Amino acid sequence: GVVDAIESSVRVRIRAHRMVCREVYRRFPDRPVGTAQLESAFRRDGTLLLLDVDLEVPVGVGSMHATSRGGAT
Repeated sequence: GVVDAIESSVRVRIRAHRMVCREVYRRFPDRPVGTAQLESAFRRDGTLLLLDVDLEVPVGVGSMHATSRGGAT
């Protein structure tokens, strides 16, 4: 069905990944962000198609500005 077709779409998964990563960068603009692990699942709820995204990404404690200048984090 529709869920299977969308779930198997690489383009949809890449777009979801980019949207989630943008949100992380928006929330933590001054912190270094590590490599992300992303899981996504699509499901229907009546007439809605829902996308659940789980993201695990290490977010640094210090500022990227201090790190880029060679300062302590």
